[in-house]
This record gives sequence, structure tokens and C-alpha cells, in this order.
Amino acid sequence: MSHGVFEQNRAQVYAWAYRLLQNHHDALDVTQEVFIKWWRANGEGSVPANPLGWLRRVTVNLAIDGIRSATRRRSIPATQHPAQTEASEPARRETARQIAAALETLTERQRSVVVAKAFDGCTFAEIAEQMDVAVATVKSHYLRGLQALRNKLPTLRLTESSATPRVGSGDQHGP
Repeated sequence: MSHGVFEQNRAQVYAWAYRLLQNHHDALDVTQEVFIKWWRANGEGSVPANPLGWLRRVTVNLAIDGIRSATRRRSIPATQHPAQTEASEPARRETARQIAAALETLTERQRSVVVAKAFDGCTFAEIAEQMDVAVATVKSHYLRGLQALRNKLPTLRLTESSATPRVGSGDQHGP
């Protein structure tokens, strides 16, 4: 079962990690760590009832940890790859850091719902199915999480067309 979960979900886990981290190598590291945690949980007999929800939650948490770590390491000079020297790179990393810090303040369920909706474009019905909860519960977590993010990020404008999360867009009132 572990190998099947890996094969079926590795691209999705990588995509979730990449959307948060905006870095190929960091996203690969997070993807690897997620599946190491999966295999450990599987070996201990604590396989989650909802693998996709578990994978998303662990991925988001590890990516946020990675952003926090990168912020701490930033004081150490590093050789940058030429592609990373674009003028927008520092601003993009700062935005990612701000979003990660704000996401970290949400409850785990709010964070999972907001990431699924804003980063991955899932519908409320899809999120409800993944989390094995009612659509109304998902909407409640989303709206509370969204309000908390707006309070934490008042100067950050998040739109559908940006490369960052589409917080506040989509089918807020529909499934």
C-alpha cells in the first residue's frame, strides 16, 4: 500500500510543496520527507484513514517549517543560481515568508482548507471529501481562516492572477 500511495500522490505532494516554497529543490526535499513520514506511520500501524488529507496536512506543515528555516538561514551568505538573481526573487521570497507565517497562525484544519482552496483550487466538496467532513464545516474553516489571514496580511494583496495564493476567490458560497 505504501508504494501505491507514493506512486499515486508524489506529483501532487510535490506541487503542494512547490506552490508554498517556490523552489524546486526545497519542494523535492519536502516531498521526500512527507513520504518518509508516511512510511514510518505505515510501519507503526498508524495509517491514516484519509491518505490524501494526511499527505496535504503534512506537506503544508513541512513546507511552512522549510520557509521558517530558510528565513533563519538567510543571514548566512549563499551562492545563488543565476536564475535566482531576478529582481522579483527577494520580493517573492518575502511574500512566501509572510504567507507561511500567517498560515502558521491558523488552526490545522483552517490551514488545510485554505491551502486546498487557495493554492490548489479545490472546491469545497472536494475538500470535504478529502477531509471526511461536511461541506458546511469546510466553508466555516475556510471563512474563519481567510479572515484570520486578512487580519495578519493587511498590506499583502492576494489575487487570482498572481503566482501566490488566490485567497478570497472562487466558490466561497458554492460546493
